[in-house]
Amino acid sequence: MSMHSTTARDTRKGIQQATLEKIISYIKKSGNQSYTCESLSEELSLSRVTIRRYLNYLVETNVMFNSIDYSTGGRPSIIYMPK
Repeated sequence: MSMHSTTARDTRKGIQQATLEKIISYIKKSGNQSYTCESLSEELSLSRVTIRRYLNYLVETNVMFNSIDYSTGGRPSIIYMPK
């Protein structure tokens, strides 16, 4: 599934199509870069918990993938990247 094929019928309970489209649109405009929940939360004015839920949904649907960054000097950070 690509970012283009995510539609309302594909979403599960708790995932709102308008919010999903807002996140996907921002990621498409930003280019092929990596994101954290914190960075997207600030850019999109959504809570980190909401961003994490939607990014995890995009990982589950094979639109994005994630990895853990241990070089933060404190708590590891999850990095999300488009496929």
